[in-house]
Amino acid sequence: MLFTSVVLVILISIILLIHHWSQNKGIVYLVMSIIFLSLRQITFLLVNSEGHNALVPILHIHIDFLNLLIGPCMLYYIKSLVQGKIVVDKYLLIHAIPALLALINTLPYYSYPFENKVAYFTRVQEILVFNSNNFPYLILSLKYQGMGIFVFNFSYVLVCIAYLVRLKKNSRTYLKKKLSVILQRILAFILIVSIPYLIMMIYILVNSPQTDGFIFKQSAFKGDGYLFFITLLLPLSFFLMPSWLYNYQE
Repeated sequence: MLFTSVVLVILISIILLIHHWSQNKGIVYLVMSIIFLSLRQITFLLVNSEGHNALVPILHIHIDFLNLLIGPCMLYYIKSLVQGKIVVDKYLLIHAIPALLALINTLPYYSYPFENKVAYFTRVQEILVFNSNNFPYLILSLKYQGMGIFVFNFSYVLVCIAYLVRLKKNSRTYLKKKLSVILQRILAFILIVSIPYLIMMIYILVNSPQTDGFIFKQSAFKGDGYLFFITLLLPLSFFLMPSWLYNYQE
């Protein structure tokens, strides 16, 4: 199930690139967002489930800096749609600064021996408690870095919506129709991404009576492999929006 979602994400990304690239190369921003979101979703499930002790150390924390590019990528995808061409400006580097800071903050974790990471996550499956504060970091605790990623990306959701609403309000009729379509697609995308996370968070809270902040008891997903179906929602949802996937003109 886990690798099925990976294959689907790759398939969706290829279809989007094939059907959108010639018209607007800004589609690369959307593809990057989809890939990073899928990796974050898969990692979240792996950390809170049994097994995969060798895979979790590869994904967990290592990709935190990529997760901080999700918001900026969505914003620049929207800007590219509005302008009809890929947008690459000096401000893109400013939007990428948080990702760079996270990468620097995580350097001590990268240098932490991989065998020790595997041993730690193997031990986690035995004691049923995971705490990212057990790993080295440069300035900010990795626990708070992870929480900051959610706040950061959520703030970009608000920025994207505000950007579209403001443009729509001050645009002519034709552009208003185009912006309405973009806004509808972005809102649908947000719901598709948010609902699975909400389901997982509620499930973990209900099934993890022993918690310490956002440190959950690892038995939350024990024997519940069907929850990995959630990772299929994001890629499969694009087949429900063929006009977006195949770039049909509306």
